[in-house]
Amino acid sequence: MTEQFPEDGRRGGHLVIAHGYETEPVPTVHLRDPSRWGQSHDRLPLSRVAASYTGRAITFEHLTKRGQA
Repeated sequence: MTEQFPEDGRRGGHLVIAHGYETEPVPTVHLRDPSRWGQSHDRLPLSRVAASYTGRAITFEHLTKRGQA
């Protein structure tokens, strides 16, 4: 397991939470990484995230108030 997003093509490691993104000027992912490394890194270029992404994800729907669609 790695405590950071590897730059050498290795994939996987641990669960991080992606909670937003920016498209300009460089596509960037906002994330929460509970590892020690993640305490000082909350945004990464999409290219670096994609390089270590294993294709596994958990997604959630937006929450709504009871009785509303």
